[in-house]
Amino acid sequence: CMSDSDCVTCARVIRQHDPNARIAVVSGCDADMPVFFKYGDQAVINGWLPKPFDLDELHSLLLSIQRPGDTG
Repeated sequence: CMSDSDCVTCARVIRQHDPNARIAVVSGCDADMPVFFKYGDQAVINGWLPKPFDLDELHSLLLSIQRPGDTG
């Protein structure tokens, strides 16, 4: 995200361009956690991963936000 914006605002801009986008937030900022939990149930953000993380955690997050039939 941009320094003058939060992750939810960024996600909303992305969704304006692609309503079907799958959006995962990776953040090292604890301040983002309340934003995610406030808006997460509104399907603005599909997943959250706090830093630091390992590759297994990232892999699990990406698998969890995939739709059936997605490839990659």
